[in-house]
Amino acid sequence: MQYTRCSSVWPSLVYRPIKGTVTSSNNVANLTNWVGTIWMTPILGAYIADAHLGRYWTFLIASAICRLSGMCLLTIIVSIPGLRAPPCHEDNVADCKQASTLQLAVFYTALYILAIGTGGTKPNISTIGAGQFDDFEPREKAQKLSFFNWWTFSAFTGTLFAKTILVYIQDNTQDTHGESLYNYAQSVGCCYKEMEDTDS
Repeated sequence: MQYTRCSSVWPSLVYRPIKGTVTSSNNVANLTNWVGTIWMTPILGAYIADAHLGRYWTFLIASAICRLSGMCLLTIIVSIPGLRAPPCHEDNVADCKQASTLQLAVFYTALYILAIGTGGTKPNISTIGAGQFDDFEPREKAQKLSFFNWWTFSAFTGTLFAKTILVYIQDNTQDTHGESLYNYAQSVGCCYKEMEDTDS
């Protein structure tokens, strides 16, 4: 879900100026700042996991608090008209109202909460999976390679899904539907993981 969520935000940030969130020049700068933060926060997440909390707890806290709250806040933004700029259409861009300072503050708070959550999940989830295999057992070593193949396949499939189908859903239905899909999937994933842990 991590790759799906973050990958779908990027095209949405490029598309949103047409709908009236921010101007295109500001949007490009904001997008690069946010993407830079997404790529820098895993260093902090890896440090916290190694030095303080461990991989599992760092992942769980980042996923439950930061990522889920960031996604819920994005859903709230698209659900409540007062938290977003009025829709703007391509044919009359000159008449578009810009987002207010409060709307932008809430929007960027959600994005950066999501970036912080990514910092806790990105460096830890694949290592949690890889840590289940013993490198000194030939059978498990082969399974570890298979795990990373499937991990990479899943990450790119999630990215493809996010940049095509979910962006299409957000573009052609209410934004709330697309945002709610992420929250639902993330919640199911967290609950499934917790159920697995209590069963074993």
